[in-house]
Amino acid sequence: MKTSLDRTRPEEAGPRKFSNPETGSVFTLDGVIKMIQDVFDGGKGLTQWEEDFMVSVSEHVDKTGFISEKQLISLERIYANKT
Repeated sequence: MKTSLDRTRPEEAGPRKFSNPETGSVFTLDGVIKMIQDVFDGGKGLTQWEEDFMVSVSEHVDKTGFISEKQLISLERIYANKT
């Protein structure tokens, strides 16, 4: 599935960091975008909720360049379980 995240992000967006307090993982915006794309490209058997969440978070990240802590926790769980 192609998303609007497929376009190149502005360079100034690259250094932004997001952390998951549950796992201690830290991601750049580019890393978050890659996780989203990987789930869309190779996600195995997403539930309807997971699919809806992925579309929503993809649109939100594309529009704002931001992902909340709670969104990142859910994204990382889906990524770990579905890719």
